[in-house]
Amino acid sequence: MSFITNIDMAITEYMATTMRSPFMDVAMSLITLLGEIGIFWIIIAIVMLCLKSTRKNGFIVGMALILCLVFCNILLKNIVARPRPDMAFWSDAIIFRPGGFSFPSGHTTSSFAAAGALFYWNKKVGAAAIVTAALIGFSRIYLGVHYFSDVVSGAVLGLILSVVAVVIVERLFKTTKQAKDN
Repeated sequence: MSFITNIDMAITEYMATTMRSPFMDVAMSLITLLGEIGIFWIIIAIVMLCLKSTRKNGFIVGMALILCLVFCNILLKNIVARPRPDMAFWSDAIIFRPGGFSFPSGHTTSSFAAAGALFYWNKKVGAAAIVTAALIGFSRIYLGVHYFSDVVSGAVLGLILSVVAVVIVERLFKTTKQAKDN
C-alpha cells in the first residue's frame, strides 16, 4: 500500500507546487462544479427521461447514479474511511475543503457512471461525456480534495456501475415488454 501512497503524495505535491496558476485555479473550480452532487448528470438523466426516444437511456443514467450513491457514497467511503489529502501543500485554498472521506471520489464515480451510460446510448455523446468526466476527476486532484488513487478508483467503479445499470435496466425493460406482449 505504501507504493500507492507514495504515488498519491508525489502527485498531490506536484499539483500543489508546480501546476498551480490563476487560470487553472478558476478553470478547475468551475469544472469541479459540474460534478457537485451529480447535478450535471442528474439534469441530463431528467431531460432524457422526458423524451420518449431517450427514456430508457435516461433510466440507465439515473440507475447508474443511484448505484453510485449507494456503493460509493454510502458504502465504500464509510468502509474505507480514508482521510482527504492534507491541505498543508496548498498555500491558499482554492475551494472549501469538503467533508467526508476521500476514497473513492464521488464526483469521479458519478461522472464516469453517467458517462459510461451515455456511451452505451450514443458513442459520440458518450465520448464527450467521458472527456468531461476525466476533467472532473482531474479537477478533484488539482484542487487537493482527492488523491490520484481516489480518482482512478472512482473512474473504474463508475464504469463498472454503468455496466451494471445497463444490465439492470435492459432486463427491466425486457421483462416489462414481455409482460405487455402476453
